[in-house]
Amino acid sequence: MRGMKSHDCHVFFQTLLPIAFSSLPQHVLNPLIEISQFFKNLCSTTLREADLIKMENDIPLILCKLERIFPPALFDSMEHVVVHLAYEARLGGPVQYRWMYPFERFMGYAKRAVKNKARVEGSICATYLHRETIYFCSHYFKDTLSSSHIRNETETSRPVRIHPLNMSIFSLPGRNGGGEKVLYPGDKVLYSAHVHLLINCNEVEPYLQMFLTQHTSAQINSQFPAWFKEYMYQQTPATRVIQHLRNLSDGPKSTVKQWHTYFVNGYRFETHSWSEGKTTVNSGVCMKGVTENGEGDFYGVIENIFEIEYNYLDYKKTVVLFYCKWFDPSNRGTRYDSKTNTVDIKMNKHYPLYDLFAMAHNVRQVHYVPYPSTTRDKRGWCAAITSKPRGLIEKNEIDEREDEPYQEDEMSNVDDVIAVETFNQLCVQEEAKEVPSDGDVDEEDVEANGDDEGSDDEDVSDWDDN
Repeated sequence: MRGMKSHDCHVFFQTLLPIAFSSLPQHVLNPLIEISQFFKNLCSTTLREADLIKMENDIPLILCKLERIFPPALFDSMEHVVVHLAYEARLGGPVQYRWMYPFERFMGYAKRAVKNKARVEGSICATYLHRETIYFCSHYFKDTLSSSHIRNETETSRPVRIHPLNMSIFSLPGRNGGGEKVLYPGDKVLYSAHVHLLINCNEVEPYLQMFLTQHTSAQINSQFPAWFKEYMYQQTPATRVIQHLRNLSDGPKSTVKQWHTYFVNGYRFETHSWSEGKTTVNSGVCMKGVTENGEGDFYGVIENIFEIEYNYLDYKKTVVLFYCKWFDPSNRGTRYDSKTNTVDIKMNKHYPLYDLFAMAHNVRQVHYVPYPSTTRDKRGWCAAITSKPRGLIEKNEIDEREDEPYQEDEMSNVDDVIAVETFNQLCVQEEAKEVPSDGDVDEEDVEANGDDEGSDDEDVSDWDDN
């Protein structure tokens, strides 16, 4: 791998290292998983003192296990620094207040700002002043101007008229990208989208609970839309809220708008066909849902991005839905790996029920990383790696946008370090040489062949080759 920046190494070390080397023998893989989990917990946004003390006691044993695998030349002062990181976090708090990524990114921005090489400092100062001026003025044009400093911004580029009695599903931020198409998806697809919107609308929630007192949850998809429409038109007097609910119960228009890219929640989502063959794949999604075992996570891939429009006479009412292909949420298609704290997905197992849609603001972005082909027990499985939106921090229900590197929200449970494994081979090849029972190889017992061609002693170079 070449051209990786320091933050790329940070993400690879925490999330991709256990997956990339999952085919190695257990005595080699376990220390790599443990050192990866150590840094993943250490770089979390929330730290627990008891877990930091446990990590401080476990890291010497992890490094000793790594010393049994890698050559001594690898272990210098930098590897020894790891011993003190957990104690430093106890004293200084979370690492995001002390690490170097914001400064490295600013230095990269400052270097790119140089236009006059004869006046380097002046170019940087002028560009920085120009950027801060635009950022300050953008606060006064928040409804009409999209800020250039926000990555994957969610504000629209034009003012949006929001009615004070507007329903919750029609007041969601987001913007589309790419070309626009108008198509007819079919009655079955529109009906499924309509049911999904009714279930997720806050104003319809009381009527859904009323419906469940007379019917079962299995009848929601087949009977609730007709029951809700009939109930709304029986209500008198027809207040403005009732009129809004009546318009909603009439169902969407027969045509929808389709895009291949959509920006929402700080993410850039793309359809599977648009992402295919590209370096970055942004079609994976994850959302909360109700499974046969209760509430759980649904993982899927975006097939289409639709904008559904309802028949309102006063002004436009639209909502964006993701048409997804969901994977099987049961144990047959989804399983949790407690060793690496990852979720594995069987890519050829799909959700049997016809529930295709997800509201754009309810999903998170995931990336499906396949396991190496040499890992036989995980062929056809992929690890679902959730990503956090860069530039979006949720704090006290207020979205604060900062240029933050990747971090986990909270520390996972710090497991006990796996006991030192006993192994009697230096490699897993068929012709691997066994290690003597006393542990190390005695150099005095290994004689060079030299000029004695008939000697049966093994040459030291054979050990290095294996």
